[in-house]
Amino acid sequence: MKEHNLNIVYEEITELHRIQQSGIDLVYNKFNWILVSDIVFLAALYNSHRPSVTVTILVSLSGILALLGIEPIKFKITAKVTDQLSSVEDENFLLDLIKTKKEALNKNQSRTVELNSVITYSKWLLIAAIVLQCLIF
Repeated sequence: MKEHNLNIVYEEITELHRIQQSGIDLVYNKFNWILVSDIVFLAALYNSHRPSVTVTILVSLSGILALLGIEPIKFKITAKVTDQLSSVEDENFLLDLIKTKKEALNKNQSRTVELNSVITYSKWLLIAAIVLQCLIF
């Protein structure tokens, strides 16, 4: 019974880890879209006759934050397959694997919260730049 319950917990944590990774991929896609928008906006500003310095600064800050967010920081993964295979005979194998996955989830969660705050600031800087540019027109 204990083995069955541990398998259920392992499957749940594995599913959570997969969903978390999908969320991380989505955040990086958002960063890419904001960065592309910033670059296009900056190009349009520099092609205008009198670009607004304030709007240019806001868009530049948004782009810088997006670039910082895209920075390749490794997320924690679970134990390597070779390590798992070498310890498969241990009686606490599933408990150790579950513990490792739980640690990865917690570590990645804090990084995801940090990325979400950076993306929020970048997004709002871009929105402010767009609104200000519309008001200038």
